Parts: sequence; structure tokens; C-alpha cells
Amino acid sequence: MSKQQKLSARRLKHPYVSIDPKVSQGSPVITGTRIRIIDIAIEYDRLGLTPDQIIDAHPHLNLEAVHDALSYYYENRDSIDEEIREKKEIIREIAKKPINTERGHWLNLDFIKYNVGDLISRLKIALGYCRTKRHVKSCRIFVRK
Repeated sequence: MSKQQKLSARRLKHPYVSIDPKVSQGSPVITGTRIRIIDIAIEYDRLGLTPDQIIDAHPHLNLEAVHDALSYYYENRDSIDEEIREKKEIIREIAKKPINTERGHWLNLDFIKYNVGDLISRLKIALGYCRTKRHVKSCRIFVRK
């Protein structure tokens, strides 16, 4: 089976999931959006959100897309969970070295975001630091010594 045939088979199996190196650094995303499958997996599996609650958080998605994303996640669970572990480790390493500013020791999440993508936004929401469902561009967490 050629590479093109494999991609076509994958598209038929998961019509709402696409992989493009130009979108989200090649991570699988919901087709037509920049919402990564890893983000849906975190919201569902780690945060305990239902598919309806995920749609409430992302009103431009439909139920079919969310279920297809979850199906893709469960078929590729080992690799996606490994990616989550790697990104958590990056966060831990960066959090150990707070950035000094005039206001004290602060960890600017915009600095980290380049490395770990929207996972930061999901973690901020999960930890209760940002009290909104919308994407927050600048949120700082005080890092205690």
C-alpha cells in the first residue's frame, strides 16, 4: 500500500481528523480547525469533560467531529499519551527556572507556549488560573520559591 493510499484510508476512517505539517506543527487536528486531538483528549480523559461540554467550550465544533477525535485518540492512545507526558516534562523543567522580572519571580506562560502549544491553555484552565473558556494570550502564574 502506497503512502497516498494509507493517507486516503486514514481520511475515510477519520474524516474529521487531518495531519498537516503547516498546522499545529504536524499534530493531528480536527479538520478545518487548529484544535489538536491531544487537546480534545486532555479535556475528555484528564479533565473529565463530556463531548457536550467540549462542544460548549468549542462552539464551532460538532458532535461528530468530537467523537471522531476521541476515536482517533483511542486508536493512537499510546503515542498521544507519550506526547502528553513529554509536554508535561517540558513544563516541569521550565517551571523549575522562573524568569526574573521587576515584579518578582514570575513564569510567563507566553514564553513557554512556543514550546508546548495549546496544552498550556488547557492546563491553565484545568488548574483554575484562567477563569474563562476562551483562549487567554497572556496569563502569568506566580512561582513560589
